Amino acid sequence: MSATTAVKEAKEGRLGVMVRTPTELFVYWQGARQAGDITLRVSDLSGRPAAQSLDGRGYRDIEAASTVYVPNLLPGHLYYVEVGRHGPEGFYPLMGAGPVQTPWKPGNDAPEFPAPYHRS
Repeated sequence: MSATTAVKEAKEGRLGVMVRTPTELFVYWQGARQAGDITLRVSDLSGRPAAQSLDGRGYRDIEAASTVYVPNLLPGHLYYVEVGRHGPEGFYPLMGAGPVQTPWKPGNDAPEFPAPYHRS
């Protein structure tokens, strides 16, 4: 696995996380539905205070589906994805995958990539 892909297999199922763009992840989950609603939690592991990271909380909860695109992330951050459910005392993770890192967006001062060479 690399920093842009993570896969976890366990008795609960299979969870895969792939970086699509600097601001988007693709997550897939194949597993047995258990009692209660299943939730995907995407956590920002960048080390910044929660108020300065993902959604001002440091995590984002998404209704679980077999495939999910997670948009509007922060470029250059580490993310960890968990499958779990909410209970009376909070979030209970069943399994997790990651971390994966979104790339930084190139700035205006980034050098131009040379045009491909064509023999004429």
